Amino acid sequence: MSNEYNPEQSLFSLIRKTSKAFREKVNQNFAKEGHDVTGEQWRILWCLWGKDGQKQQDLADVVHRDKTCITRIVDSMEKRDLVVRIPDRLDRRQNLIYLTNKGKRLQEDLMRIFDKTSLEAQNGINSEELDTFKKVLMKILQNLTGI
Repeated sequence: MSNEYNPEQSLFSLIRKTSKAFREKVNQNFAKEGHDVTGEQWRILWCLWGKDGQKQQDLADVVHRDKTCITRIVDSMEKRDLVVRIPDRLDRRQNLIYLTNKGKRLQEDLMRIFDKTSLEAQNGINSEELDTFKKVLMKILQNLTGI
């Protein structure tokens, strides 16, 4: 191994740059097709399409954002009429986040755009290479988290 460390070419710098580039491309593709939705908002929508009526903390746990960040995202989504907060009947201190009809109608189109962007990102990479890459990333994640 070389003594010359280049942080810009390190594995983790490349992962960060790739993740950022993918988020930006998803945002561009959503906008190109007339959707005023960010990748962060898409992640919340995706969670709610799977199970509507979730607590903000549960959404924060799934998308790996803190509660303050989720509050900001949900506020923005409420202003765009994508979601609505409804007090939890069992615990009035909690709000549950539900999709509006507009939020529900976006599912098919946004999923199509996201899938198209994913395929674009994987262009020229065969399934064996992708499987190996995923296994390596999972091993790194296990090494760092112990999970």
